[in-house]
Amino acid sequence: MDTKLLACGYYVCDRIAAHINNVKPNTEKNFCDTQSISNFVKAHNLVSIYGCLDDKTSFSSDVSNLILKQMKLDHMCDKISNKFCEKQVPHIVLKGKEFQRFYPNSIVRNSSDIDFYIDEKYVETATNILTDFGFTHEKTNNNNEFEFTKEPVYNVELHTTIGGFSEKQKKLLSSLYQSTNVSDSYRHSLTDTAFYIHAMFHLYKHFVLSGVGVRLFLDLYLTEKNGNIDYGYADRLFKELDIYGFVQTVRRINNVLFENHTANNELSEVIEFVFDSGIFGKATTTRHLNRFNYSTKHTTKFQRFVQKHGISFDSMSRRYPVL
Repeated sequence: MDTKLLACGYYVCDRIAAHINNVKPNTEKNFCDTQSISNFVKAHNLVSIYGCLDDKTSFSSDVSNLILKQMKLDHMCDKISNKFCEKQVPHIVLKGKEFQRFYPNSIVRNSSDIDFYIDEKYVETATNILTDFGFTHEKTNNNNEFEFTKEPVYNVELHTTIGGFSEKQKKLLSSLYQSTNVSDSYRHSLTDTAFYIHAMFHLYKHFVLSGVGVRLFLDLYLTEKNGNIDYGYADRLFKELDIYGFVQTVRRINNVLFENHTANNELSEVIEFVFDSGIFGKATTTRHLNRFNYSTKHTTKFQRFVQKHGISFDSMSRRYPVL
């Protein structure tokens, strides 16, 4: 176990928790040097929020650049959304920009791209709109996700599905798009409950495929803290998605990181994995999935084997369709 990494991670999370919960910090730096803390904050995409609350850091120029970039992204998002409305393209803004409303100050939740959900039949119209704004269509992923870029800082993704690991998951996740608030005929937003479920599965997907860092856990913590969530409905859907054990572990981790709860040795190992992963993860791994108490009953020898070694059966099935 990397004790220095853990100390830096807990110190940074405690400072952020003190800020968002308006309480005094609990931890001291101990043997965490300023450079190690800086490296951790940057690896987990926490520069804006941490740099604004710690006057002793040297993040001022980084924070200024990130805030300026976020202002440009937000402005571009609004321009595209307005044009979608003008051209009668129903759409939903996803992920980063929507998380902003749960933060104490929206600008400290920076994003790397702009995400829209649209029906597949509007992709051509949306592509023409983005082209008129100077975007270039870079690629189309296997799950019908269309990626566009524009210099110097703009990345747009058009989503026509939410990628699940099974057809059952895809069907359940697609139903979330029916749970929307409508600000006008063409600009929609997910309800807090639907957004929360979508965000939790997004975290799960990243965790399974490559690992994921603190910022996404903070996103979920603040969504739970400040959102209007129907937990009865959300937990029922999490169970149908076969990720309820994972969700419970995320909540336990967030209680440790942002509520000053104590972690046992097993949970500490998973938190170390999160701290080590950084915002985008490092490598394909499922080594910690066996800690999440899946509700699925594994009845065959092979299923018991993959579970024992930390590999979910759903993930194996995705990699090896013959299963």
